[in-house]
Amino acid sequence: MRQRRGRLDWRVLSRAASMIAMKYHFPLKALAPTTAAVLLAGCMSDSRPPAPSNVTASVTHAETTAVPGKSLMLAWTFDLLEGWHLYSDARNDSGLPPEVELELPPGWTADPVSWPGAERLVAPGDILDHVYHDKLVLLQRVVVGPDEKFGSEVSITAHLTWLACREACVPGDTTLTVVLQVEPHADPSLDSSAILRSFRALPREPKGGEVILVHESGLVDVRVPGAAHVEFHPAAESAALSDPLHDAAADGDALRLKIRPEAEGKSVRGTLRVTSDEGIVSYLTLLIPAEGDRL
Repeated sequence: MRQRRGRLDWRVLSRAASMIAMKYHFPLKALAPTTAAVLLAGCMSDSRPPAPSNVTASVTHAETTAVPGKSLMLAWTFDLLEGWHLYSDARNDSGLPPEVELELPPGWTADPVSWPGAERLVAPGDILDHVYHDKLVLLQRVVVGPDEKFGSEVSITAHLTWLACREACVPGDTTLTVVLQVEPHADPSLDSSAILRSFRALPREPKGGEVILVHESGLVDVRVPGAAHVEFHPAAESAALSDPLHDAAADGDALRLKIRPEAEGKSVRGTLRVTSDEGIVSYLTLLIPAEGDRL
């Protein structure tokens, strides 16, 4: 595995400037591109420590070799300095989630990255985001091309971009490369145990009776029996809620979510963050199909 530090390009700067404008209520559409760049530069100049040392990106893999036709599990890891956060792929008021752009050998395929559960973050001005502190691990399954030749060497290259925020927001990017030998079989790598722990911590489907749902007339009642605290983190493509800041988190085992009138008829989807009486946190997936899709 090789890693090199990437240079910030205009796309990264523009995306970050857009998010900063959203977060601090600047009318970005009224700004010229050069003004947006100046805005971003000003935020970056105030950050400590300077970019890109607030985030260190790396990649590991669960298998030692690439086997034709078989899958590999990759783990894209972002280590953050204290006080900084990255954004999840949930519905956020500000910020963009990290992106992983793969360059695969011919004949290879890749699944979308799997996102772990996040934390709610409410910033001044009632800005609600779903974020990660300290570390973010994105898992991604790739399938080796069936025509790879034994004994050959193959590489997977990925360009990673992110927006890290503290008092200010700083964009970053890097390019990572994984180099593997093609062999008839693969053994677990030294990183496989850590990757397995990350996989087991991903949001999972609730078991029977673990979540009780009632959906009627634009209201969704969610109950997780035995929970001490429940949060709903709506997916970016979910039906919009009227007041997620106040309705999507509560002590106890129940939430009442109100869907915006213009979003009624769309599916409600996202993740439940459940805290037990013992303080154990778990994440459950939630999907309520659109009315026309229900059986």
